[in-house]
Amino acid sequence: MDTPDLTEATIYAEAHPVSDTGERWYVLPDGVVWYRRRAEAEPQLATVLTADTLAGRNTWVEVDN
Repeated sequence: MDTPDLTEATIYAEAHPVSDTGERWYVLPDGVVWYRRRAEAEPQLATVLTADTLAGRNTWVEVDN
């Protein structure tokens, strides 16, 4: 699967503390979630976390990047 355009994604990181390692989860408008382990890594399709999990629990916080 090709990496989608993530510019329209809502971005989440771990909340306690907010991850500064570059780990990010990208929720696309259609609810598909992509994961990036480090800022320079290629994003991968997430298979563990869903959009509802990221948006609905205080373990995750929405971030700008």
